Amino acid sequence: MKLTAAALASLLGSACVVHVHVHESPESSSRPRLPEEEAPLPEGRRGELRPETGWVRGVLSGASEGARTRIAAVVPFGSYSTSTTEGDFVLGGFRWEEFALHVSTDDQRAAILVDVKSRTQGVRVHLEAGGTVEVDLAGHEQLRCAFLRDGIHVEDFTLRRGQPAEVVMPPGEFLVRVYEGERIFDERSVRVAAGETRSLVF
Repeated sequence: MKLTAAALASLLGSACVVHVHVHESPESSSRPRLPEEEAPLPEGRRGELRPETGWVRGVLSGASEGARTRIAAVVPFGSYSTSTTEGDFVLGGFRWEEFALHVSTDDQRAAILVDVKSRTQGVRVHLEAGGTVEVDLAGHEQLRCAFLRDGIHVEDFTLRRGQPAEVVMPPGEFLVRVYEGERIFDERSVRVAAGETRSLVF
């Protein structure tokens, strides 16, 4: 039996409104600009929720009223996201048992949780003032781009030349890496500060 996002939210006793996205449009100004993300579903309609897939349910605090919040489950080589303007969320449809949770808003607030287990309820996410890192490609048409903190992937997406990504992160040190498969083409350290924007071109 196929399980829709609405059915999952009902089963979990949540009345929140959730929109599942496996494509994040770089042109949209209503949410953080990240390129297309890859849905790790080998068959069926992309974005479908199935009983055997993973999910996480949580509560957001610290977001500005009306701000759109993006919630992404992140592992090496991939991420899967949803967005909401509500104070709680359900993210489901991936096949990972453990992942990092990267949460960011379109007005530069962010949070990161690591070692999140699939099928966890009641995850509490507190957003703080963050900064933006703009990333673009100059020497390649397309590569994967990963943000790592303390060696853990906290964002991972496809980066295309001429389609810069704007990634909102909480304050701190990050390693930004562009790679393909096992080959690392370049990586640079960046310090994110609240309210600031840093630019990287690979």
